Amino acid sequence: MIARTVSLMMLALLALASCATGPTANVERTWVLWAVHQEVLTSPEILRPVETYRTKQECEAHKAAQIRVQLAEFDKLDRENQQRATEAAIVVKNLRDKRGWTQAELAERAAVTERVISQVESGASMSLGIVEEVKLAKALGVKELGGWHAPKNVVSQIQCWPDTIDPRGPKGK
Repeated sequence: MIARTVSLMMLALLALASCATGPTANVERTWVLWAVHQEVLTSPEILRPVETYRTKQECEAHKAAQIRVQLAEFDKLDRENQQRATEAAIVVKNLRDKRGWTQAELAERAAVTERVISQVESGASMSLGIVEEVKLAKALGVKELGGWHAPKNVVSQIQCWPDTIDPRGPKGK
């Protein structure tokens, strides 16, 4: 009985050893591109697998391409926001002049500082907060000023990892 148990244990150890050096040990590793994808900047950051690749080089190439696309989208949005700020500057200045108000008077009516009015009229309103924009539009009697737009579909924290590693860490119990 003891001999049989020892034989079964030996067979089990041999089976484990052959698994480690057998056909499964030669299976090629795949690489996973992980990234945080957010619909809008206020969405929670959740790290997710995006795509799998046969080689690390292929994964890194797609990572670099994804970063280039994201940077190009940010540049385009930045140019559009600067154009909106320039247009808003003209609208605010014209509406204020049409009413015969000084910057101080508009600031008082909108419950913002004169510095905010000065920034808006100089085209630097990209830093204007949504609350300030709404107050200013209301004081001028318009729906909106066409201000800053936040990025959407933001992809960040892009990394390639072997399929044997989960960068999110160990799963909790």
